[in-house]
Amino acid sequence: MESRAHSQGWRSRSGSTYESLILALAAGGVLAYGSWMMPGAWMDGLAWIAVLSLLYDWWMRVCDERFKMVRMVGWTLWPITAAATIGYAAGSPSADLSMWIEGALSALEIVLLLIVAW
Repeated sequence: MESRAHSQGWRSRSGSTYESLILALAAGGVLAYGSWMMPGAWMDGLAWIAVLSLLYDWWMRVCDERFKMVRMVGWTLWPITAAATIGYAAGSPSADLSMWIEGALSALEIVLLLIVAW
C-alpha cells in the first residue's frame, strides 16, 4: 500500500513539474517573441513588473508571517496596480521609459483611492 501511495505522490509532483515546464517554455516563447517584436521601452517595463512581482511575493510572505491576511490583500491590490500601470503606460503619448513613470504614478493614485474607499 505504501508503494502505491508513494507512486501516486510521485505522479502528482510529476504533473506539477510538467505543468511548470510547459509554463516556463511558454514564458520563454513570449519573452523571445517580445524581445524580437516589442519596442525596448515595453520590454524594460514588463521585465521590471515581472521582477517586482517576484520580490513583492517574497515580501508579502515575510509580512504574512507576522500579520495574517496581508498576502491576500496584497495580491488583491497588486494585479490592479500592474494592470493600471500597463494600461496608463499604453495610453501615454510618449514611447520611451517616461510612459512607465506616468503609468506608475496613475496606478498609485488608483491604489490609494481604493485603500481610502476600503
